[in-house]
Amino acid sequence: MDVSGARESQKEKAVLLLNDHPGTTSLELAQYGILDRFQLARRLSDLRDNEGTIKNGPDRICNVNGELGLTS
Repeated sequence: MDVSGARESQKEKAVLLLNDHPGTTSLELAQYGILDRFQLARRLSDLRDNEGTIKNGPDRICNVNGELGLTS
């Protein structure tokens, strides 16, 4: 994925989504149709764990599936 630049592009999209919708879960962000839940979960993890660009927010009930979820 790194050769094509897709990972960087996905990270940029994830950051833009978070800027527009802070405090959301990856499943909630996926509802906007830019990236799917799994792409978002991977890129948000990259941004948090490897780059320190984002931090986790509080856990809360997800508006999509009604389960406890991690926010960013």
